[in-house]
Amino acid sequence: MSSKFLYLVQHYLCVSLLRNCVSNHTQVAFLSQKIFLVLVYKFKGHLKQDIEVFMSNVFFRVLESQNSSFKQKALVLESLRSLCRDPVLLTQIFLNYDCDFDGMNLYKDIVHMLTKLGGKATSTPNHVKREAEQEFELSLAAMECLVTILRAFLKALGLPAGVDTESNAESAGARIRGMLQLDSALADPQDVAPALEADSVVSDEASVSRVPSCSALDASSSSLQVPGSD
Repeated sequence: MSSKFLYLVQHYLCVSLLRNCVSNHTQVAFLSQKIFLVLVYKFKGHLKQDIEVFMSNVFFRVLESQNSSFKQKALVLESLRSLCRDPVLLTQIFLNYDCDFDGMNLYKDIVHMLTKLGGKATSTPNHVKREAEQEFELSLAAMECLVTILRAFLKALGLPAGVDTESNAESAGARIRGMLQLDSALADPQDVAPALEADSVVSDEASVSRVPSCSALDASSSSLQVPGSD
């Protein structure tokens, strides 16, 4: 891969995505997370620290923050659902992060976060009706992500994985996608554009101006605030 191309991805694209993924504008956040997923699928070997920053300072922070809107949390769950469909990617995440003494327990944290969110519907009964309904939908969507993980590994092992309910219009994920009025699902492994293959990049060692990388911004992550709901 071109070192210049990788530099531009880390110091320009990732920095921009880090901020836009938590935008209050649904389509901006949607497209930003979709681009991030493409980077995960195609360049994960080169963006280990950047992916770690994204997961901890964007995805997990949005799901944990009380200031995050329903739409922001729903989009993050859609991104996680897409990641959870690929057993190879989940295995790579476990090997490259959880099995690395210097890395975060990324796979464990994903499962823990989904489990925690899945139990919120029954643990916070004092919401008004609309908030309670949204909390319930998010909880169901989180549980569906956990089921997706189990089904992905069962399929990879050649074992019966049960009925696929993701395309069911009655699933929480389908209802949330309808609420958000998304034109298409977030990127799946088979949908990633071939044009972004890392091996196809032509080498170019031309110099570029220095700017902070996505991982460098981790040190000042406290300044990256999750916008509140409108």
